[in-house]
Amino acid sequence: LAVTSNLAEAGGFTKVLADSPVPDLQFHFLPSYFVNHGFDNPPGHGFSIGATLGCPKSVGYIKLRTGSPMDYPAIQPNLLTHEDDMTILLEGAKLARRIAAAPSLASYRKREYLPGEQTQSDDALREAIRCVVNATLAARLTHIWGEGTTSCAADGKKFGAWDQNLMTEWH
Repeated sequence: LAVTSNLAEAGGFTKVLADSPVPDLQFHFLPSYFVNHGFDNPPGHGFSIGATLGCPKSVGYIKLRTGSPMDYPAIQPNLLTHEDDMTILLEGAKLARRIAAAPSLASYRKREYLPGEQTQSDDALREAIRCVVNATLAARLTHIWGEGTTSCAADGKKFGAWDQNLMTEWH
């Protein structure tokens, strides 16, 4: 019997910023851990709730390193350089915790694994968000993407972020 899954079994959209014309936050629910793209999952069972920016405002750039089409471009993502992006993810982390605390998830939840129950202040949550976003960038090939920094891949036409998210996990 073959079983397949994209892991993100449920999701939803919401607005965090009152002036946003469209939902600015997307949630993904995974019935498993997803620590460092699944490479560092702890033993046992758990679930993950990921908050992802829907309309990032941070802007980076892509430029040619050389005139050769065979050489990788220089990519500077500039994740979280716009204050609204961090505000949205911070509120997303708090909302993910409220969702995880729902009575319907009580039998599946023991304790928060990531960012962890000790991470309570807004400053501590912001640091956890930066670490997860940087780890997301670090999962890419550094010779293509460069070193991880809190930034967002975009060119002069202001394409949105390709991967700014915070995964909150419980087991």
